[in-house]
Amino acid sequence: MSKSPGWIIRGSSVHPSISSSALCFDRTFVDAGLRDDVVIMVGGAPVTDNHRMKAGADLYAEDAATAAELAKEAILKKKGV
Repeated sequence: MSKSPGWIIRGSSVHPSISSSALCFDRTFVDAGLRDDVVIMVGGAPVTDNHRMKAGADLYAEDAATAAELAKEAILKKKGV
């Protein structure tokens, strides 16, 4: 289990044309050795779960309410609750 407080990194309404930037975003955490300490979320109107998979993000949310619930669940899971 991670000793991290469970950081959530979320990209909102990331346009599909910049999905390569999202890939670099994920890679930055991998290169820094922090990937297991964060949960990366993407979402918003133009983004789909397919973009999440391509970007290496952990979670996708279509709207803010869903994102909040998923973030809460992810933090509790990281903390082992």
